[in-house]
Amino acid sequence: MNTQPADCLDLNDFSLELLAVARLYSELEARINGAVAAACQPVCRLCRECCCAVRFCRESVDSYWLGIIAAVSGQDVGAFDEGRGWLSSQGCRLKVGRPPVCYEFFCEAIVTAEVNPAVVYALKVLGRLPGFVGARALGGRHLVTLSRFELSRVPIAKIRQRVAIAEAIFTDCQEIIRAGHGRVDRLSRVMKPPKVNA
Repeated sequence: MNTQPADCLDLNDFSLELLAVARLYSELEARINGAVAAACQPVCRLCRECCCAVRFCRESVDSYWLGIIAAVSGQDVGAFDEGRGWLSSQGCRLKVGRPPVCYEFFCEAIVTAEVNPAVVYALKVLGRLPGFVGARALGGRHLVTLSRFELSRVPIAKIRQRVAIAEAIFTDCQEIIRAGHGRVDRLSRVMKPPKVNA
């Protein structure tokens, strides 16, 4: 694992193909971040609890993949704080390069605030898209766990295809969240749909 902050990475150490797919991922993640934040904001802005923990933030500093994502995005978030991670008074300072768990977790208040099960399902799938893109990138290993050398061995076409699939699923999720219903067949590639009681 990387022990240096993302801004210490030398992008010249990575192939142009890897950097190109990292940019695609970064753009997708930025849209996922915005959609999840918009969906959670009505509950989160009233909440007095903090669901973030430095141990989760730490992965963004330790992971070469997440470091590359932060670097290609050009975001300037300042230094990692060992006591608070990326958390500020306005929430997380990272817009991209977040560990997948940051998107996957939805507290009970967020889940129960939405009464439409299709919307809850779409929101949960949306949160799992970053993990989906990086899953089994090299053997059974996720992109966020790979070393600098292992990233050079990742089949780029596989990751590019996963990003394209995630883009289509993102569009489907957005439609369900907006309209309350929509196409769910692609979403099941990321997460099984909930059982419907007849």
